[in-house]
Amino acid sequence: MWKRNLINKFQTSFEKQSEFDGLIISNPVNLTMMTGIRMMFLQTMKNYCVYVVWSSEKKVLICPKTLSSSFANEGWNDNLIVYESCLNPIQKATDILIAEIRDQFDEGTNIGFEGRQLSQKIFSQLTEALPSIRFSDAADFLTNLRQIKNKTELNNLKQAAEIVDHGIAGAIHHIATIQTKSEKFLTEDIRVHSLERGLHISGYNAVSQAISGDKTKKLWANSPKFGIGNETEYREGELLRLEMCGMVNNYWANDARTLLKGKLNNVQDEFFSKIAELRSFACSIIRPGIAAIEIYSSILNKANELGLDMIKEFGFGHGIGLEPVEAPYITASDSTILAENMSLVLQLSAHYIHGEIITSKDTIFITPDGCEIIGWYENWNSPYTTAYTF
Repeated sequence: MWKRNLINKFQTSFEKQSEFDGLIISNPVNLTMMTGIRMMFLQTMKNYCVYVVWSSEKKVLICPKTLSSSFANEGWNDNLIVYESCLNPIQKATDILIAEIRDQFDEGTNIGFEGRQLSQKIFSQLTEALPSIRFSDAADFLTNLRQIKNKTELNNLKQAAEIVDHGIAGAIHHIATIQTKSEKFLTEDIRVHSLERGLHISGYNAVSQAISGDKTKKLWANSPKFGIGNETEYREGELLRLEMCGMVNNYWANDARTLLKGKLNNVQDEFFSKIAELRSFACSIIRPGIAAIEIYSSILNKANELGLDMIKEFGFGHGIGLEPVEAPYITASDSTILAENMSLVLQLSAHYIHGEIITSKDTIFITPDGCEIIGWYENWNSPYTTAYTF
């Protein structure tokens, strides 16, 4: 039911808001939006080339034979053109695409494509083979459509945020001040607790992290360890950065919290009080009509006023939806104007006294008058502190 709702959203927007007679879609995320079927491995497996040709009258999906049953079983009920395995699947699929456009669209038709997602080689083939067809960049239309969520999308995002936040809280409730646990096992506990609460975890569709010590000095450590391993055990008085990223019904949650093994001291209390004040300030200015770049500048100014050493290179947040990180971006270069029913992750990352990076990530919905934080299982203005038992 939710898949049909999202496909109907796309169909309605295409007919009422776009200037296109048809669309060519090949990006796996946009394919998910149009079909309700998620196949993110298409981003890296070039031997699988998939196109959707979309118009008000006809929808055609072009895919290799090895994927045809998957699309059919997952609910694609429109036209399906299948090609056999071959040495050059991209060329084979493109030849079928050209033939389908020639058969379906009249001269002078305006067909949208995904801007830089479509390679120059394929674009040249289309324009040379179909000189009477006008091809226009539809990237802005697709981006804007994905940024404004409908009720079903917001419900999926809210459910994902609640599950992930509860999953982190559930995992760390098993940590006691006098009991040891390694990074490796707490990382897995977070993932499993989220799974048990209903998160959809498949392959690389979930990432968890529970790191301490020197590893916290990087936002995301490089290979081969990725900040995990060596059976590192947490020390009393140490701050732990906890992260979990996963999805529900194709929509993502991207969550980060902090755990303290032991009691909060005065220095830690002052630091987290400043982070809480910065979060409250950010939520007070995030609203429809404000530019993302203005939010970035205001947060940075407030952080400087509070004496916080922020990690500002990656901005202070981003959109979330069919991808865990997507437009708009709360950075110094994004002039996007926020609108009602956008969804964001507010990311506040700051250096602690020894260079540790403490990160807070909160899912936020833009409301008619401002914004609201979604998914808090408990109040995160202070880190979770362990008890002597559990």
